[in-house]
Amino acid sequence: MKATDQRIRAEILARYDVDARRCREVFFPAGQQLHAQDAPLENIFLVISGSIFISKSSSNGLSGASCYECTHGCIGAMEIFLDTMRFDCSSVASTDVTTFLLPIDYVQELLQGSFTFVRQIASDLAEQLQHTAARSVQDAHMDMRVLLMVVPQEGQ
Repeated sequence: MKATDQRIRAEILARYDVDARRCREVFFPAGQQLHAQDAPLENIFLVISGSIFISKSSSNGLSGASCYECTHGCIGAMEIFLDTMRFDCSSVASTDVTTFLLPIDYVQELLQGSFTFVRQIASDLAEQLQHTAARSVQDAHMDMRVLLMVVPQEGQ
């Protein structure tokens, strides 16, 4: 492993106040699912490298009703704060992905004892919500353009 790769890993662990002995590094090849929507929240993921497609099916079952691309941060932050113990979205590796996998019992300890961890996952969640909101606005603009092309204008 290159020194820069080791430095990146050490920075991520420090940013979240995570003990390297309490987590494990996991590789996901492009196309592999990290977890399904509604799967039990047994672990959370800290992204080291790669890109993950996060999507949530709508209530009518349409896939990708809400989606964004994640290249860093915590996968599972929303579920931690909602205390649902189930993944709200599904995650699939868009590219080869490397993550730190943190067991939920260790996450619970960090939530009780590390302000650094709580602050960082809250920051990650805020960023993810901004991406989702931006995507929703883009989708709404696209819907309006499609409607304007389909609906006849006055005088036509």
